[in-house]
Amino acid sequence: MAQGQQPHLASALMQWASFHNGDVPKGTLKAIYGMYCIVQTLPQAYLYDSTAGSLPTASPLPEGPVLPIAKILVADDQPLVRRTLRSLLAEKSHWKIYEAENGKVALECIQKENPQVAVLDIVMPEMGGIEAAYEIRRSAPETKIILMSSYYTAEEAAHLARLFGDGNFIEKSQTGTELIPAINRLLPEESQAH
Repeated sequence: MAQGQQPHLASALMQWASFHNGDVPKGTLKAIYGMYCIVQTLPQAYLYDSTAGSLPTASPLPEGPVLPIAKILVADDQPLVRRTLRSLLAEKSHWKIYEAENGKVALECIQKENPQVAVLDIVMPEMGGIEAAYEIRRSAPETKIILMSSYYTAEEAAHLARLFGDGNFIEKSQTGTELIPAINRLLPEESQAH
């Protein structure tokens, strides 16, 4: 969030509270996403757009818990594979998907965005998935790793995944059915796809 945004949102929430004859109860600000904030009032939750003017506009949210955003990085040198995997994973509204065309760019993204899961192709130019996994282990050990490839046998890749990743390997031909369950196994329950 930009540094000047929070005071604007706080001011807008106070205006909203005075308009609704009361203060914003403590703990009702659930999450801030850029120019948006989610406010929980009993029994309804609202999404406020602070760009709409001095008094934020409100849209009711469906009832239920607000899911935390999970950040997933997909690194593959083939643009079609990245787009396809992004489309598959973006169906989960509480997953934010990042892309990298090689291991070097993946490391830069991990340092900047701190994703929970990195899906790395083993064979990429400049820096492959194995070298990237090794560097991720050193610099961002909290990021879980899934390796994928179409060049290795399942046994070879599984061995590499145990050595350099979190024991997760998926053949590229199986990503459509196996990737989401593999990511779910690495995420906390509240961030998993359902």
